[in-house]
Parts: sequence; C-alpha cells; structure tokens
Amino acid sequence: MRILFLNSVFPGRFRSIAQAFGANPKNTVLFLAETGQKLAIPGVRRLRLAPPIPYEGDDPAEKEGVMRLRRAARAGNALLSLRRNGFVPDLICGAASMGGSFYVRDIFPKAFIVALGDWFYTNGENHCFFTKGTPRPPADFAPLRVSNLWEYNALGECHLPVTTSLWQRAQYPPALQREIKVVPSGINTRFFVPGEEKKEGEEPNECADPWGCASHEMVTFCGPMHDPARGFDQFRQCLPRLLEMRPNCLVVLAWLDIAQTGQKNGNGPTPVNGAETGKAMRRAVDILGIDQSFRSRVHLLGARSLKEYRAML
Repeated sequence: MRILFLNSVFPGRFRSIAQAFGANPKNTVLFLAETGQKLAIPGVRRLRLAPPIPYEGDDPAEKEGVMRLRRAARAGNALLSLRRNGFVPDLICGAASMGGSFYVRDIFPKAFIVALGDWFYTNGENHCFFTKGTPRPPADFAPLRVSNLWEYNALGECHLPVTTSLWQRAQYPPALQREIKVVPSGINTRFFVPGEEKKEGEEPNECADPWGCASHEMVTFCGPMHDPARGFDQFRQCLPRLLEMRPNCLVVLAWLDIAQTGQKNGNGPTPVNGAETGKAMRRAVDILGIDQSFRSRVHLLGARSLKEYRAML
C-alpha cells in the first residue's frame, strides 16, 4: 500500500502511525513536511516542503488567508510533482488546519483521505484560558473565521475526519461533529516507563539525569514559546515566584524554539542560525523574566530526542 502523510512538522502527531506503516516492507510511505526533527523512521521517506513566502499585509484576516493559500499552493505543487513521478497514494493522512491538504482531493481523487482536526474556533468562552482568562477581542473573529475555513474544507472533503478528544470534537458545528471520530493520542506506556536499567555490555545511558536533578525538586515544561495555546505565558508568570519559594527546585524546559526566538514575521518566528544560538539562549532567558541569581537553576533545551525527553520526565 502507498501512504502519504501531510503535516507542517515531521513526524509530529503522526509519529506512531507512520512507524507502524513503515514497519511493513510491503508499504511505500512518504512524509511531506516543512520542518521537524532530524530523525529517521524506518520505512518512511521524508520529503521537505518549502515554507510559504511571508505576506506583509495589514489586515490580519487577509494575512491569515493568504499565508494558508500559499502553503496550500506549495503543498499542491509538491503533490503534483509526486503524481508526475508515478506516486499515487492509496491512503493520505493530513492535518486539517494548516492548508497543506487543501488540494489533495483534486490531485488524488481516488485516495482514501484521513483528516486530523485540531481546533475549531468558536465565539464562546471555551477557549478564553488561552488568553489568560479573558475573552478574545472582538476583532479576532475575522482571522479565526478564516482559520476555520481550512477545517471545514479538510474535514468536509475527507473520507474519515478524526480528532483526539471528545472536547475537541464538541467545538465543531453539529454537522461536522456527527462525522468526526475520536481517536485519542494516547501514550506509549511500553516506552515511557521509569527506571530504565543498563543491560550488560551496553554503554551507560548518557541521557540519565544530565542536569543533576536527582537530589532536587524538579519542574519540567515542554512546549513552544510563541504558541499561546500551550500555556507558556502562564508558566512564565509563575516561574520567578516558584524559584523564590522553592530554593531546591530546578527547572528544565524542552522544545522552546530556542533556535527560533528572533523577531516574528508573517510565518512565525524568524529562524536563528547556529552562530546566533548563544544570543537566542540569552533572549529566551530574558523572556522568562527571572532574576540573574536564579538562572543557574533553569536549564533551557532545544528539541530533544524521545529518549532524552523520557529521561527528563
């Protein structure tokens, strides 16, 4: 079977299912993504998709629409190239929200399409916790309405619309709710277990407690700085007080876009090259707003492997 994954990040939420399909030598698995981890999944061929050129319009809704259409065009051209080279997928799994799957049904009309719905914006108060407990400004309705267009298109055009929780499904209009299946993300409890022991003949686990936290209290945070939906603002606000009240507490933060803390443009934070990593780290610490005396107790990490993340937990 020929399988194609479409997502803004590799492998993102499709890691487990991509691994499962890739493990079968009878499958041909391609994964099209703009960014992501530098890792190899056996049996899965990663294809890089160039991000769209930023659009510097003044109208937020127009900007949102143009950026998503540009992303759709980039992905569409990549899909047309695959078709010209003889790859016609039997199954396509794509994220609904970012526009990459906008033209999938037109280019591969015979493929079975699975669309993963992430978030549908509503006018209610059910998402006000993303904005520090206050309702969104009335002007936000325009770009949010534009964002919903992509969810409508992907979930309405696919053969199997899915999302990862009952709560997420409840945000969609009733007509879409009736079609959406809930498939929880889940946790691989065979992998995420404590106390991994070194077997005879193996090298010591370099990931085990690399920050010297075993004898301390420890707080971890994993998520991007620029995404308000991940709770970073709330974490940042409480961090100075936490460090003051708990003198034995160490804080470890992973996957905080350390290499992308430059000035934002129309397509997210401006990437920072390797030579500027030190400056980016200092900017990240400044964003946290902690006193100099506390900085030795806060460890800022970039993207980490699953084994390192497990060690941190």
